[in-house]
Amino acid sequence: MKLITKDYLLSQLAEFFEGDRSMMDEWLHTPLPVLGGERPTDFMDTKETSKTTGGNW
Repeated sequence: MKLITKDYLLSQLAEFFEGDRSMMDEWLHTPLPVLGGERPTDFMDTKETSKTTGGNW
């Protein structure tokens, strides 16, 4: 499994969502069937955000 940095992910999401931060936040915090019903943020392990802290972006 390849790991990516939070900064790289956010830059890719910003490009995809054309800089719309509210859409980025919604996608990051929405359970997705392709992820087994988990949210993308559930798979992030950073100082700012993790599954256990429920931190915000």
